[in-house]
Amino acid sequence: MGTVTLSDTIEISLRRAERAGVITSVTREGEAPGEVPEGPGNLAHIAAELFLERAGLQLEASIRLTKRIPAGAGLGGGSSDAAAVLRLMRAATRTDPGIEELARAIGSDVPFCLSGGIALVRGRGDLVTPLPRRQGLPVVLLLSPAVSISTSWAYATLDEKRTSLTPQTPVPDNLDPVPDWPEDHAFPTDLRNDFLPVVLNRFEELRDTMRLLESARCRNWGLSGKGPTFYALFGTGDEADRFISGAPERESLRLVKAHLTGPVPAGASSNW
Repeated sequence: MGTVTLSDTIEISLRRAERAGVITSVTREGEAPGEVPEGPGNLAHIAAELFLERAGLQLEASIRLTKRIPAGAGLGGGSSDAAAVLRLMRAATRTDPGIEELARAIGSDVPFCLSGGIALVRGRGDLVTPLPRRQGLPVVLLLSPAVSISTSWAYATLDEKRTSLTPQTPVPDNLDPVPDWPEDHAFPTDLRNDFLPVVLNRFEELRDTMRLLESARCRNWGLSGKGPTFYALFGTGDEADRFISGAPERESLRLVKAHLTGPVPAGASSNW
């Protein structure tokens, strides 16, 4: 997994109250498609509730999310918001009820998002091995605003496909990072995303996006999470700009240039 510079903004206000509570509001900046719940269905809301409950604090938390990461895009936007809330709450209250454990309870991507950077993530998301390389590598995110992929549908379809093809065959989870890898690669090995054939079979728009990447002879590209977002990695910013300028314009595809980021410094919480 790797974090990129495309990000949301989170503001939290805390005040003493007779009993703990959380209020969440969501605004959008630019094109951030997808339904984003404002109440208990939002992972940032859940993170704040769990923090206050575990810490035993009688505070009311008001959370304002400015969304730039599209919801349901396979980019981990909700998980990164939840991780940021945990860091912010720890800094604001000067209390740590064990945010690493809370992160595991919220979702599989949240433990990685606590630290960010580039890492090999195993198990249920709780085994995170940092890979401190390739910070700043240009990334082009290929967003498909018209496509929404349900997480439950994606996993159910993947399970069905695996059962029909290779019943009872365990999925290996023992990849080890390689000390050195090519300069224009963000990760130490070629990655395969098992969701790719699942979503390509269902969505014509994603087949068009894959054909674009193949025709551009982009060597390092893949599907982000369950999709529908693809990513393309480049050695320089100029290469990324040429790819963007040469891509055909169509309403069903939006290209966003970003960069891979380093890990969150130890003890950092972001600004609050």
